[in-house]
Amino acid sequence: MNCPNRPSRRLFAALLLAIASPTLAELPATGPASQPTDLPKDWVVTHASIDLAAGPLAYTATAGLLPLKNDAGKTQANIFFVAYAKDEKPNPARPITFVFNGGPGAASVWLHLGAAGPMRVKTDDFGHVGAPPFTLEPNRDTWLDSTDLVFIDPVGTGYSRPAEGVKISEFTGTQNDLKSVAEFIRLFLTQNNQWGRPVYLAGESYGTTRAAALSALLANDHGITVSGIALISTVLNFATLDFRPGNDLGYQLYMPSYATVAWYQHKLSKEKQAMPVEQIAEGARQWMQDRYLPALAKGSTLPDADRQQIAKEYADWTGLPAETVLASNLRITGQQFEKILLKDQRKIIGRFDARMTGYDLSPQQTSDPEFDPSLSEYLPAYTTAWNAYVRGTLGFKTDVKYEVLSPLVNPWDFGKGNLNVSDDMVHNLVEHPFTKILICSSYYDLATPFAAIDQTMASFDLSPALRGQIGTEYFEAGHMLYHHAPDRKKLHDAIARLVTPAPTPTPTVAP
Repeated sequence: MNCPNRPSRRLFAALLLAIASPTLAELPATGPASQPTDLPKDWVVTHASIDLAAGPLAYTATAGLLPLKNDAGKTQANIFFVAYAKDEKPNPARPITFVFNGGPGAASVWLHLGAAGPMRVKTDDFGHVGAPPFTLEPNRDTWLDSTDLVFIDPVGTGYSRPAEGVKISEFTGTQNDLKSVAEFIRLFLTQNNQWGRPVYLAGESYGTTRAAALSALLANDHGITVSGIALISTVLNFATLDFRPGNDLGYQLYMPSYATVAWYQHKLSKEKQAMPVEQIAEGARQWMQDRYLPALAKGSTLPDADRQQIAKEYADWTGLPAETVLASNLRITGQQFEKILLKDQRKIIGRFDARMTGYDLSPQQTSDPEFDPSLSEYLPAYTTAWNAYVRGTLGFKTDVKYEVLSPLVNPWDFGKGNLNVSDDMVHNLVEHPFTKILICSSYYDLATPFAAIDQTMASFDLSPALRGQIGTEYFEAGHMLYHHAPDRKKLHDAIARLVTPAPTPTPTVAP
């Protein structure tokens, strides 16, 4: 995620995605197929089938590099992708969804092998991958039953690289990244004769930032109006994640997530622990708006008695010691919360998934955890599973390193001030009111807190009809919400509703 106050290794890791898998012996029997002669020579086609609840689903996978060229026809970069298409008669009404992760610097492998693709990194129902060897398994919750899929690795991630002699800075940074991904989508639709099909975008973490801004850029620059956007673990306004002095938004909007996490970790009162998590979330949100926000607005003019009372109430909602809240001037950062909540157990909680904990090697330090137990478990699993899958099953062979979380894209140019792309997406919705937007937020995500995107969207004065185009789903999981088996199914169903057109009402004929 993009949190300017975090060390760089956490910065580029902060907005990414998730995982899932079968053993190599369990993978469907598939291999390179005979390729049509008009395919680029480095595109590899395979065929496979997966058994779903509705029956077998046969599909074709295409993996390759798509070159981006300048006006003179010279290649500037090669973008790696994997596309999956359901085997059926040509159907121009079938949706096609372009999928990417975030970072910046995250490859699409997280959503690919965690949620949407036909194979997933193998986990238990909670989401643990266990000890190596890491394996894959058929993904019964693949989105392929309702939409074709194209997974994109932006330049600098995965196998995507600038051409020889071209600087990677030509493709990094918010604006450059948007232009190159938009051009990839235009070229993919053109080269595969896909114009006219319903187009959807799906992104996770910083990928939601990309998807929101892309919806406007595609329409304005390429005449491609998207039918819908799926935003998974969302950030559109980076000020909502900012803990810098002078900006209290981050402190306010993280607080409800602190409450839901404290509830999960059994740190609240007996009365609050008896409530469902949805009630904790709403109660904490209400307290934040009615009590906490006005107190922060008063700053140093807040009377001492009021300060003491707010600290006590904050502690009651978050499980933190009131004296710690007071010592922090009523402002607790995400890093502090991760370190302090389970200090009595000498544990830190995960940033990406606060259900997960790890041993605290330096309990005397209370400002920033040394590692994220909800990331370190998954990074090797996804890396290993991907490298086996892409070569052995998809048949794409290269010695280039697959950058799962790439440092190559740093430094990333976010522009001046805190990046905010919510206006791009909302204006696109106003101009194209048929566009559907799905926002997926998790109660135990400390990278993109649910109250932040809720506040971002609530700030727009939309008509009831336009607001009706925006749906929000809440999940009892972390940033990579698909690691939790029940929420992976819930996400699948939400995506299916997003890409399925509403039935046309039968006109009423007067007698």
